[in-house]
Amino acid sequence: MKRKHKLKKSIVRIIFSFLILSLMFGSILTVLGRVISLNKEKKALENTLGSTKTKKENLEDEMNKLNDEDYVARYAREKYLFSKEGEYIIKIQK
Repeated sequence: MKRKHKLKKSIVRIIFSFLILSLMFGSILTVLGRVISLNKEKKALENTLGSTKTKKENLEDEMNKLNDEDYVARYAREKYLFSKEGEYIIKIQK
């Protein structure tokens, strides 16, 4: 009788231990999956940040150029076909 009782206790302990270990292993896998997902998202955001910084630098450069009157005048003549007084514009289509 004592043997059966000890055997039942051992089986219950084994089952309980297995359940606890299964829950811990499942939690570890869930956290690991989340970490991997967040690392992928971090890399994507770092790439986006890099391209955004490049765009920002380009825009700041363009903004600084637009403060120069000679640049603005040349840009307007090239882009919008403005002319200086006495200048004629001949548009050639390619």
